[in-house]
Amino acid sequence: MLTYCHTGANLVFYKIHELVVLALYFFLDINAGNWQHFTTLAQSACEVTAELDSIIQADPRNVAKLPIESTWAFLLSGIVLLRLTRSSIALTLDTDRLERCMFAARDGLDLMSRRDNKTAGKMTLLLSQLSNSKKAFRAADGAIDTRLRVRTRLAASCVFNAAAWWRDEFGPEQIPVLESAGASHDGGPVDQGDMGARSAELVNDGAEDMNWMFLDFDSLDWGLAGA
Repeated sequence: MLTYCHTGANLVFYKIHELVVLALYFFLDINAGNWQHFTTLAQSACEVTAELDSIIQADPRNVAKLPIESTWAFLLSGIVLLRLTRSSIALTLDTDRLERCMFAARDGLDLMSRRDNKTAGKMTLLLSQLSNSKKAFRAADGAIDTRLRVRTRLAASCVFNAAAWWRDEFGPEQIPVLESAGASHDGGPVDQGDMGARSAELVNDGAEDMNWMFLDFDSLDWGLAGA
């Protein structure tokens, strides 16, 4: 039984669970009729990112101590916000705030990747390139297309769906091997020239091998500095 706590790591634990459940809203159409559901989802994604970021800001050593589930939480938050800011209801949302939260999630993934977490590095790249993309979540005629094409992964379906968009645009033939890597931490988009060799690495390692995303949330160990 999950115990809700208003402070500390237990709050983050609760909010991650909440986000996973709310991400099931993506099985609904993203339209004005479901606006309240998706604003609730957006708020949850921003709260998860903010809570994890506050742990990191409290003590940089916590980056090395956050459990691997934090990588998934940053990724899910970022993909949720990216999809909503590309949707037909984007103009009715606080897109500036949602984009700031999305880039904060991207930067959180980048920080997690610096502890030799290859998965976090791959997902930093995926989120960075999709956030720059002019084709993602767009049909061939340019119309908005935020349908959930992958519908067999429960709450993770939206992440697999984003990976499918990434693969379509940034497959092996499209990705150059560059010299530098890393995400921008200024809260804005990342230039393609800054993506670096991780583009080729993501392709070569297989973007579809995502079984790591199915994690046991009941095994969290929040052994954080100063806790």
